[in-house]
Amino acid sequence: MRLSQIHDIHDIAELTTEENIKRRIIHDFLLTEFSKVVPSNKNYLYKTSILIYEQFFLNSQIDGFGYPPIKSRFKTGYNMCFTEEKAHENLSFIGLSGYKILPNQIGSQFTASPLFDGFLNENKTFSFYDYDSEIARNQFGDYAHLRSMGLP
Repeated sequence: MRLSQIHDIHDIAELTTEENIKRRIIHDFLLTEFSKVVPSNKNYLYKTSILIYEQFFLNSQIDGFGYPPIKSRFKTGYNMCFTEEKAHENLSFIGLSGYKILPNQIGSQFTASPLFDGFLNENKTFSFYDYDSEIARNQFGDYAHLRSMGLP
């Protein structure tokens, strides 16, 4: 999936200091706009975000865009936004993972402890396996070392 993103930014060496400052101002505005908390009875406050998306991010070369999660203190993590059509074109269901949320560790908001992975079988029901099983590694990849990380 081809995503444009509103996330962390760094200076570009080829640009002047003034140009990098302008980029940062625009970036900070977009970051604030796309990660603002809007009460459920005031959804109209999303209109600015929608217009920005439609004007600048919606084109045939981009399948969607990514932006930081609202609740993450350091804006780490990743939310993705895309149309249903792009989801059908680019994504397929592989399986699911079950986690237990544990009390926060030093420097994190929470820690997730992996419990199991589930995959659709030929009967269109789920078969469950240990998260570190060979079947899980073959389906999801071997990233067990990332599975118990907390969110800062």
